[in-house]
Amino acid sequence: MDTDTSGWIAGLGIAGVLFAIVLYLGTLALTLWVFYLIIRTAVKNGILRADEERARRRYPG
Repeated sequence: MDTDTSGWIAGLGIAGVLFAIVLYLGTLALTLWVFYLIIRTAVKNGILRADEERARRRYPG
């Protein structure tokens, strides 16, 4: 009778490490994507605000 369970326990350890790496990379990718969306919105709003200011200075109302 074979009672050596180190093989499947090692397999679980490797699976756990792979799952942790995938989870870490997924979290990192999601964080970078949200950061990109925030920066893109800020830049877009800044450009729109700058265009309005530039238009106001050239054509006094």
